[in-house]
Amino acid sequence: MHPISFIKLPSAGVDQTLYISLVVFVSFVFLILVLILIYRYKTIQAHYKHFHYVLQQRGLDDKTIKKLFKFINKHNYTLELLLSNEQLVHKACQEYGLDEEEVKKKLGYDRKALLEEYMKRMESLRKKWNRK
Repeated sequence: MHPISFIKLPSAGVDQTLYISLVVFVSFVFLILVLILIYRYKTIQAHYKHFHYVLQQRGLDDKTIKKLFKFINKHNYTLELLLSNEQLVHKACQEYGLDEEEVKKKLGYDRKALLEEYMKRMESLRKKWNRK
C-alpha cells in the first residue's frame, strides 16, 4: 500500500477545472501586478520631469538633478521640502558627494548669488525686449 493512497484525488473533470481556474487566477494576479508597476513607473516619471524642469530652471546640471531626485525618493521627501530646507540639501550633498556651495547657490540659499542671478536674467530679458 502506497503511503499517499488514502488521499482521494478528484475526478478528471474537476481536476481540469481546478487547473484552469488556477491558471486564470495566476494570470489575473500577474496582470494586476503589471498594471501596478506601469502606474508606479509613470507617476515616478512624471515627478521626475517636474523635478528636472524646476531644478533646471535654477541652473543645476543633469547629474546633480538625478542625484537629488534619488535622494528625495530614497528618503520620501518632496521637492518643496528640499527647496525650503537647507539641512536637507546639506544631507543630500554629503550623501551623494555633491558640491554643497554650488548646489546651495543655485537653489537660492545664498541670497546674494540669487539676487545676482536674478539681475543677470532680467538684464538678458531687457536686452531681448529692446531688440524687438
